[in-house]
Amino acid sequence: MTEFFLETIRGPNLPATVLLGIAVLYWAMMVVGIFGFDGLDGEIGFDADADLDPGIDGHIDGAIFSDVLTFFHLGEVPAVIIATFFVLFFWVATICTNHYLNPDTTWLIAAYYLVPNIMVGLVLTKFCVWPLSPLFREMRKTDSPCVVNSQGVVSTSYLNGEFGRVTIEQDGPPIVVNAVTANGQRLPQDQPIQVIRFEPKTAVYIVEPVKPEKT
Repeated sequence: MTEFFLETIRGPNLPATVLLGIAVLYWAMMVVGIFGFDGLDGEIGFDADADLDPGIDGHIDGAIFSDVLTFFHLGEVPAVIIATFFVLFFWVATICTNHYLNPDTTWLIAAYYLVPNIMVGLVLTKFCVWPLSPLFREMRKTDSPCVVNSQGVVSTSYLNGEFGRVTIEQDGPPIVVNAVTANGQRLPQDQPIQVIRFEPKTAVYIVEPVKPEKT
């Protein structure tokens, strides 16, 4: 047991061990109620793409980014669960590669295996998160009537008929949901919107811009 502990805090393993420790600490605080379980709501999560502008010449293509989010079920499964799986698998891969392939604890060799360890973590995370996606999708279907007819704002750099997320204000913390426009209209960030319906098959909300009030 002592040897295993010493292995986890060896220089090249320490960054991964610290990440795992943060994840364990977070879940421990969740269990004792410091954070509460609202953070596990399938519709709540960080807006990872809010500051990314789509397009060419240094901008991120929104369609590609949307495909990445879809591949890892981000927006369906809470980001904290996805991150926890990744950190766990990345930590295991790091410990194993440094133990068997880097017995002299060389930072250069550890850096060589960094990308493969990340890829292993991502692939295993994908396989673990995949079966959870239907569960959280059903949870969102249950909550959909609470969101329909609500108003909010576009939280991504843009929103159109294929890609976007919106922030809905409510009693308590705001929620961020995947959304698209009904007619493919492109809406800019911070555009006021209203949710008009929910599409169970795609698990996204259909929104329209809020019409300005006549004075």
